[in-house]
Amino acid sequence: MSHLIEFDSVSKMYGKVVALRKVNLRVEEGVSGLVGPNGAGKSTVIKAILGLIRPDKGTVRAFGLDPWTHGEDVRRRIGVLHEKPEFPRWATGYQLVRMVSEFRGIEDPEKESETKLRRFGLGDSMRRSVGTYSAGMVQRLGLAQALVGNPELVILDEPTGNLDPDGRREVLELVGETHRDQGTSFLLSSHVLPELQRVSDHLIIMNLGSVLEEGQVEDLMSKHCLWTRRIRYEKEEKGERIRSSFRGASEITMDAGFVTIRSSSKKLLQEGIDGLVSSGVIRPSDIEEEDNLMEELYMKVLRSGSARENPGAK
Repeated sequence: MSHLIEFDSVSKMYGKVVALRKVNLRVEEGVSGLVGPNGAGKSTVIKAILGLIRPDKGTVRAFGLDPWTHGEDVRRRIGVLHEKPEFPRWATGYQLVRMVSEFRGIEDPEKESETKLRRFGLGDSMRRSVGTYSAGMVQRLGLAQALVGNPELVILDEPTGNLDPDGRREVLELVGETHRDQGTSFLLSSHVLPELQRVSDHLIIMNLGSVLEEGQVEDLMSKHCLWTRRIRYEKEEKGERIRSSFRGASEITMDAGFVTIRSSSKKLLQEGIDGLVSSGVIRPSDIEEEDNLMEELYMKVLRSGSARENPGAK
């Protein structure tokens, strides 16, 4: 898997404030999550990728180029949706996306604009001015313009902000579909960790200008957490049979008609489940997957990072 973005010992100061301190990170092909509390350095990382700031020390490479000296070339290959986007209120949605299409040198900007707007549910309102759009519509418009020309990398900063639950699900599904169908890679900065868990295969966790952990999501989960499944049962003997199928698990509990299995190995956990399903002991609908595992990972990494920064703290 090739690296689209590389940071090597990158540091950046804003006056006396340390924004980045000797940051090393890689954004790979696929869907990467960038997470951390406010002030962690995420926005500075994004600005450095886009060539909007110059590091004080270290090197940044985007597609093998220095974004500061080759900013135009880099930005033409990246689509961006910034947090809380603001667009000219006088322009229609169609005019805005067409301007972006023309800037990117799209051969048929009219067709590209209509295709992207319809894809995000703005087909019926593309001729309305942006000033009449709801917050959710503005967010959809931002996503449409970010994907104009099918860029190699799309950076989405809080992409599901201002969207209702159905809209959030649709955006995540679109990210997955676009990656699978077109090979587009994504860098998602979000505070909604269960959403990142659904779509990300690579994760970068930052705090106080440093990268605390980086790697494949599955590897980081196995390192810091236990994979968890809850399996529903009706009869006691079935519950015992389920429990006996996971003797190598780290934790197994039975309570109120559920067997809860926790294991450091996702593979072993899935093999046990597959065996139970294929033998007819359980149905797929009996299985509940934990949806907050990335939150557990995130908090453990932050705590361990804080302990390293303040070894005497209690």
